[in-house]
Amino acid sequence: VRTSGKKMDKTLDSSCLGLVWPSEVMDASDTRMMNTVNKIIKINGKNGGIHRYPNDKYDGRIKMGELVLGGAGAWPILNFWLSIYFSKLGERKKALKYFEWVINKVDEKIPEQIKRGRPSSVVPLAWSHAMFVIACKFLGFI
Repeated sequence: VRTSGKKMDKTLDSSCLGLVWPSEVMDASDTRMMNTVNKIIKINGKNGGIHRYPNDKYDGRIKMGELVLGGAGAWPILNFWLSIYFSKLGERKKALKYFEWVINKVDEKIPEQIKRGRPSSVVPLAWSHAMFVIACKFLGFI
């Protein structure tokens, strides 16, 4: 549940991956987490890229001082997060699949999002680069 109170929002948000790492609230092999990850891939995955949630509108552009909500792309940080998840689960092939999806879409700078197979939104984004380094560590590259 993303929010509760007067309104209950049960939209599946890919940031649930944070339950495994870094918070370690759940183990990667917990059946509930495995089911959640499978749903994230099924519902929020598009052509190998992981989106934050269905119908995400945020795309990080500012036009004339106003935030433009033109529709989000896949978030490299989420692909790297999924790579970390599968690394913790011991599934290196799957971890590499989500890691390499980003690497194959960018040149030198990792963006906030990837839309239509190309970097978009904020380029470069420090958080995306940080998650790249952390995913490299989990994959044993560093």
